[in-house]
Amino acid sequence: MSWKSRIAIHQTTTRRHTLEQDLDNYPAAGFAGIGLCGLKSADWSPQAISCAVKERGLSVSSVGIAGGFTRFNGFTSDDAVREGIELIRLAATVGAPVVRVVSGPMGTHIRAQARRTLIGGLRELVPIARHHGVQLALQPMAPQFHKWSFLHTLDETMAVLAELPAAECGLALGTYHLGHENDLMRRLTDVASRVVSVQLADWVETQSDCDRHLPGEGTLPLAEIVTTLESAGYRGWYELEVWSRDLWKQDAATLMSRCQQSVGSLIPVATPVALR
Repeated sequence: MSWKSRIAIHQTTTRRHTLEQDLDNYPAAGFAGIGLCGLKSADWSPQAISCAVKERGLSVSSVGIAGGFTRFNGFTSDDAVREGIELIRLAATVGAPVVRVVSGPMGTHIRAQARRTLIGGLRELVPIARHHGVQLALQPMAPQFHKWSFLHTLDETMAVLAELPAAECGLALGTYHLGHENDLMRRLTDVASRVVSVQLADWVETQSDCDRHLPGEGTLPLAEIVTTLESAGYRGWYELEVWSRDLWKQDAATLMSRCQQSVGSLIPVATPVALR
């Protein structure tokens, strides 16, 4: 199997396209996986998604995003847990290995309280995830996304994960969010055993929080990041997840072509291992 057997497109990259269009366009462009966005799949039953994915020879790389444990905009911790359970069951039905999770904002909490609330919510989800054979992937986000997450660095996220079972809880590593951390390659080697999902997007200097770039179109050392993860034993999916107004304006054929071209910049020095 080729390197591309472990690269998926997350549906946020094709935000203006429907789930049915994505299911047709991704495999036609040679991609083996699809990262499911809950908003796009809301009108589909889990069984219908599972059938549609299998018919097209696709695999589901992740489901998400769950979270919001810190209570905001009327969304309670119990609501977050219920949403998490629903997404875990969806993941199990469609064969996705992980459900991605964000913490929610700090809100009116002090950090210690927000942290306890997050860990408490994840602990409630752990036995459900274990029962369904699904992992929870906790994703830190860059500081400008504070409305989504109060976790902004690798260290504070790993400190949370240290209090949760590794079999059910791991790290979703978004290169856009963590690509500028100091001494990243060495630290990736240290944490690779907890990485269960990788989201790839490139970075350029911008004032917008919706202007990410496809791999190879920015300044992040994405090939080196992939090489480091592969050398450290990571064998999960890599998702192209690119929030970009520029990409969303393009027609499907152009966008898929650009996604295909971006994959060439990801081939690391160490040949990746095919998905088992």
